[in-house]
Amino acid sequence: MPHLHPTIHLAFLLVLTCLVRLLASMFANDIIDVRNYQQVAEVIDRFGLSGLYRHTLDIYPYPPLWAGFEVAAHRLARHNILSFSLAIRLPIIAADAGIVAVIWQWVHRRNGSSRHAMRAAMIYALNPVSIIVSCWHGQFDALPLFWAALAMMCTAWQWQAIALSVGIALKSFPVLLVPAFLWHLQPRRRQVQFGLLALVPVLLLLAPFVVDDASAVVRELFGYRGHALLGMMVPVRTVYVPLIGERFPVDTTRQLISLSAYGFLLLYALTVWYTKRRSMSVPMQATLIFLLFYVVYAGIAPQYLLWVLPFMIMAARPGAVLVYSAVSTLALLGFYLYAVPDIFPFALTVSPRLAQVAYGLFGSLWWLTCGGLLVWFWRQR
Repeated sequence: MPHLHPTIHLAFLLVLTCLVRLLASMFANDIIDVRNYQQVAEVIDRFGLSGLYRHTLDIYPYPPLWAGFEVAAHRLARHNILSFSLAIRLPIIAADAGIVAVIWQWVHRRNGSSRHAMRAAMIYALNPVSIIVSCWHGQFDALPLFWAALAMMCTAWQWQAIALSVGIALKSFPVLLVPAFLWHLQPRRRQVQFGLLALVPVLLLLAPFVVDDASAVVRELFGYRGHALLGMMVPVRTVYVPLIGERFPVDTTRQLISLSAYGFLLLYALTVWYTKRRSMSVPMQATLIFLLFYVVYAGIAPQYLLWVLPFMIMAARPGAVLVYSAVSTLALLGFYLYAVPDIFPFALTVSPRLAQVAYGLFGSLWWLTCGGLLVWFWRQR
C-alpha cells in the first residue's frame, strides 16, 4: 500500500545505517579511548561502583551512566559472547540509527515530504563524521545526541525534560541546550519544573559518588576541560611553531583553555538572551550554540565535531550541512593522520611532514568554516 512506502524506505535506511557502522566497527582499531572504557570496567569489577572517579584518574570524565555500558561490554567479552571492542560500539551504533529515525520524523512532520525526510536522514546515515567518530574512534557522543534530538521530537514538556536528562546523564554537554527548551514554555513555573526534571535526576545519580569521594568527582568530572586538539589552537600552533621553532607551551595552552571557557560562557549567555527574544526552533538554537562553542572554546576534541551535525540537519539547511560535513571530515582525517595514525583500519604511509601540514591546514579550515557558518546562521535569523 502506498502509505507504507515511506516507512519501508526508513526501515531500509536504518538497516543500512547499522550495517555500514557494524562493518566499520568490525575492522576498527581500538585507540586510547576504547582501552580506557575497558580499564574503567575492570576498575568497577574490582572495586565496585565506589571505584568510579576515585580509581579512574584521567580516564572517566563523564557522568556515571556510561559506566553501565562499559561494565556490560566487559561482561559480554569475559563470557566470550562478543569482543569488548564490538560490544562497546553496539549502543553507539543503535544511537546513530535512532538519530537517523528522529531526523526523518522531524523533517517529515514539518513539511510532509517523505522525499525530503529521506534525504535529510540519509545525510546523517552515511555521514563520514558520524562513522569516523562512532566507529573508528569509538566515542559515544551519538548517545547523548540521540536523547537530545528525541527531546526535540517530544510534544509533552515532561518527556522533553526526561529525554534531555538522559542525554545529560551520559555526557554533560547537552546541558547547554536546556535554555533552548525553556523559552518555548510558559508560564515561568513550567520553566522551573522543566529545569528541575532535566537536572535533578542527574544530580541524584551523582550524589552517592559525591558523598563517597567529592574531591574525586570534582577532579574527574567538573574539573575536566577537554584537550586543545582542534579548534582555535590549530591555527595558533600552525603559525607559532614555524616562527618560533618549538612546540607551543603546554602551560599557555591550559591557560588559554581556561580563559576561553569564560569567554564562551559570556557569549553563550548573550546568545541565550538573544534567542529568548526571537522566535527560533530548538534545532536552530542548538546549531548556534555548538558553532559558538567550536569557535570560542579552545579545548576541542575530535569527537565534539559530531555535536552540531544532527541539529544542523534538523534546522533544514542542507547546503550548510554538506559544507560542514566535508570540512569536518578533512579536519578529522588530518588530525588522526598526525596524532593517531593507528585509528585507520588500513595501512597508510604518509610522511610526518605531510601529516603535520594536513592537520594544520584542515584543522584551521574547519575552525574558520565554523566561524563563517556561525555568522551565516546568525544572519539567517
